Amino acid sequence: METPDQVFGGFASFGERNNTRKYFFSIIHASESLEDASQAFSLYESIIAEISDKEKAVACDPEISRLLQQFISKSTEDTIFPRLLWKAFMPHLLELMINPIGSHLVQAVIKHCSRPISTENVDPEDVPSLLDLITDTLACLEGSWADAMRDSCASHTVEALIVMLMGCAPPTRPKGDYVSVTGGTCHQALGPLVGALIGDGSPMQQGAVEILSHSISGRVYQAMLGAALAADEAFRKGNSVAREDSKAHLAPPRLAETITRRMIRTCLPATLGKPPDEAAESDRATVQSLLDSPSGVRILELWARAASPVTLYKMHRVHYQGRLLELSQDNRYNYLAQSLLESLACATKVAGDHLRAYASQAVEELLPNLAQLIERRCGVIYRLAEICTALPQHQQAFTRVFAQAIEEASANQYPKGEAPKTDIRVAHALALGDHRKLVTYHGSKIVTTMMAFQPAFAARITSSMADLPAETLAALAADGVGSHVIQALFAQFNKPQRRAFPLLVGSVAQLASDKFGSHAVQAIFNVVPIANKEEICRKLAEQASLKFNAYGRHVWRTAKMDLFLHQNEMWHSTIKRSSKARELMQDIVAPAPAPLSGSKRARDSAGKKPRRRMRRDE
Repeated sequence: METPDQVFGGFASFGERNNTRKYFFSIIHASESLEDASQAFSLYESIIAEISDKEKAVACDPEISRLLQQFISKSTEDTIFPRLLWKAFMPHLLELMINPIGSHLVQAVIKHCSRPISTENVDPEDVPSLLDLITDTLACLEGSWADAMRDSCASHTVEALIVMLMGCAPPTRPKGDYVSVTGGTCHQALGPLVGALIGDGSPMQQGAVEILSHSISGRVYQAMLGAALAADEAFRKGNSVAREDSKAHLAPPRLAETITRRMIRTCLPATLGKPPDEAAESDRATVQSLLDSPSGVRILELWARAASPVTLYKMHRVHYQGRLLELSQDNRYNYLAQSLLESLACATKVAGDHLRAYASQAVEELLPNLAQLIERRCGVIYRLAEICTALPQHQQAFTRVFAQAIEEASANQYPKGEAPKTDIRVAHALALGDHRKLVTYHGSKIVTTMMAFQPAFAARITSSMADLPAETLAALAADGVGSHVIQALFAQFNKPQRRAFPLLVGSVAQLASDKFGSHAVQAIFNVVPIANKEEICRKLAEQASLKFNAYGRHVWRTAKMDLFLHQNEMWHSTIKRSSKARELMQDIVAPAPAPLSGSKRARDSAGKKPRRRMRRDE
């Protein structure tokens, strides 16, 4: 026969369980009439006293746990009660983390501990600090980290703890936006936790491949790296501040970089050597074991995104050199190859010659095989184009090989004699990998990136764009992805843009009221001469309701249509002033000219003023 403790989840009797439920019902109603912080603190103390000696039973009871979570979420102005509750649960923390019901309550407590503490009319010594709570938690879990991270419930609790200390939740998708949780990173409390996960005596040090390849424990480390990347991004955008110690070692904007370096040093100690020694063979075996599991591949992707240029170069040199094509063609590793190339493209712009030389090797490895990647590996081609933007010496070869690959891939798409008369089949390039669509994400990205090449090579793309029919250009401008291509096309107003403008001007009134087309119309208006601006305004004036449209009103404001209709002379003077200001700003922020390709004599003479010939009478 079952004991009362087994029947009622730890309560001595059914009546005690019911009384506890009624108590929390009354507490929730009583909390709505509290007037100041001292009354709230007294209420919190009474709750802690009520659950004393039965914390585990309270946390594991479904209804009482739900009532506690509801009460915690209502007290959104301070974090005193969650901290007191966390301290009360400390003796049973590991058991609660493993329990499905208790785990949800502990996660709610940890999540709400991130809010700033309000100690008005309350003695701060009565409220445990976050650093003390983290220290006690690490002491409770000492020696049990590996079991906790392999448990499906406890691993979520560890993830909640990481997210709360980082200050940002990792994106729900690879390229998603971060979610700000606390507005800052708790640097002092974060250090001990990271040390417990990847430092001396951590589960990673005891068995890196096993812990990172495991589907559950690997997710914890993925969450740690993703949250660190999100915290760095939030700091760079000015949406995050240091909550405790801004001079801490683990702090944005290099939080993810520091954690990644420590993880690689723990898992792959020989890789970061100078130079890598014979023990690097064991590191290569470790990387291959990580490649054999989905969780390990995701860890390698995050390492590629977060590593510093020096660490990235050493990882490439030891583990990925000569393997990029293999990784690009395999569905399991394609995103890893994209992450590696993306990091190379970003690092090449700021790193030294050693990393630029390796980026050149990556281009030379993949470029001859572009035709094999053109249909299904478009993300790799886009990242390759990004690298070529930073390495001008490869732009000519990339443009030539890409044109040939597009010619081969589009040969069967058009009937004989009906293919567009362009150097590059830009219509096929935009729909790269999917002929059923007008434009795809990666196709538009490749075309947009090639427009940033040197003028001699970018002219092929811009000329091909200008040769598209008017209906296609208008459809691109109204497309969510294609609108960016039209905006990139009209970043300047040269001969190809002059050919394309008459084809689009007839559709500006319809595009101005479109969610995506309105952005394209504004980009065109900002770059064309004043005579073409007048032509656009005359087309917009034909649609009077545009002023009240959700998207058209932005175009109306950009074009200054009220001045155009009622004070035309003032409109001219205002437009001239704004155009001059825009040109001046472009001259100030214009990027430095890229190195020229060609002979040494041509490179040496670039930028020099022509020597003036002296007249005989001088």
